[in-house]
Amino acid sequence: MEPLNTITGRAIDRKEPIKEFKNLEIRDDVIDKLGEKESDILDKIQDLYATQDMLERKFGDGCYKLNRLQRRIEWKLEEVEGLKQYLYELYEKPKIQIVKLHKAIHHHGSTMDLVKERQLFKQIKKARGEAIQVMMSPPKVRIRWGEIPDTKEDVKELIEVRLNEIEELRIKRMKYWEHGRLDFKKAAIEKKIAILKSKLENIRQMKVEASKTTT
Repeated sequence: MEPLNTITGRAIDRKEPIKEFKNLEIRDDVIDKLGEKESDILDKIQDLYATQDMLERKFGDGCYKLNRLQRRIEWKLEEVEGLKQYLYELYEKPKIQIVKLHKAIHHHGSTMDLVKERQLFKQIKKARGEAIQVMMSPPKVRIRWGEIPDTKEDVKELIEVRLNEIEELRIKRMKYWEHGRLDFKKAAIEKKIAILKSKLENIRQMKVEASKTTT
């Protein structure tokens, strides 16, 4: 005959302690698994916060840097255009005028009267004189970084240098265009954090409920 419980008067079930022990094992296992999920979600939230900080450091002052880069690109483009105009005024324009006058003489050939021919030669002489004068007093060009080189080849080389610098600045500028998408990225991250926090709260509530269970 099974012994009686002194309080309830019912027979004591010898299997009850084993059942209770198993229930406690199940409960602890559930709590452990919930704890793992909780830890995993906390790690994800921390990673998202770290991403937010990284974006802020990387692109937070991007707008200012973007504007400054744009101004530098515009200045260098302005300088390149000035140097090209300088080359044209100093070397190309006078030569073009002289070549046109020589072509006029060759085109008309023997059909040109003496007076007309003399006039053209005078114009050629004048154009050459003007070309020399331009060489002596070259046009003024605004250069922000350094002096204008003395030779045509050096001016062309400077133009190439400036064009390479402009290309480098444009590549750099692309990095800061990301600033325009910063707000959208931050909003997306904040939404993910809110979802994870909601899941975290549910898991913690489930842990509390599980800890109350003993049988």
